[in-house]
Amino acid sequence: MNYATSAETPRFAELARQLAFNCPESMLPCPLCADSLHAEQLDRHITKVHLLAPDKTIDQRSESFTLTGADRNVRATAIAFPFAFIPTMVFLGLLGVFPNKLVPHALAVLVLSTFGLFMVYIRKILPARLTLTDNFIILRYGLLLFRCKLPLTANLQVGSFQVPGNTVFGGDEHSYDWKRGGAYLRIVAGWSSITVGCEQVSGLGRYWNPRAWRQGGDRRRWDITLDPISFATLQYGLAARNILSPRPSARK
Repeated sequence: MNYATSAETPRFAELARQLAFNCPESMLPCPLCADSLHAEQLDRHITKVHLLAPDKTIDQRSESFTLTGADRNVRATAIAFPFAFIPTMVFLGLLGVFPNKLVPHALAVLVLSTFGLFMVYIRKILPARLTLTDNFIILRYGLLLFRCKLPLTANLQVGSFQVPGNTVFGGDEHSYDWKRGGAYLRIVAGWSSITVGCEQVSGLGRYWNPRAWRQGGDRRRWDITLDPISFATLQYGLAARNILSPRPSARK
């Protein structure tokens, strides 16, 4: 399994050059820094800024690769953890395997573990992994113990997600003034979905042909947060599999 930050970078640089050559009036993200560029400027940008010369010998077909981001499902894991922990302790106690004198210690472990999960959720430090193969996209989350696997023939949605802004006070209650936090790409197959978010990036709709996706509404929940370069890598991984293609005549 290759990690996109190493194995895929030269391959996607050549793919980006080819896409830019075929659609010179489009807008595309740089696969190395995620900057938004006019396609006709992309080749020069990659060569001069990133010092990566064109290499026609590179196979543009993408292999399977894995991206690591921040897990956004930790909150659900933290909520489910006590519901699994407590019945297990009760069952062991009924069997006599778990001594009653250790119950206070077990409860302390439960409280500290749940609190710790909420803290890593807030700090965005618990990893999740997104793997793109030839036919599937796979998300590992919840301490990497859970998995969601969807076919790449699933429907694609793009849109923006919202994050809490300033607190709005009103009488005895208060709420958040929600604001745009970034863009998302959502893969939907039946009742299952994987939503990939990225903060402070432009919407994917400006880059990719709308025949491959449909516009989704604003969301406040998503599954994994990628950094901008990894988010661009995911897009080029889908383009390498002929799922995404540049949007023609994107320049106003």
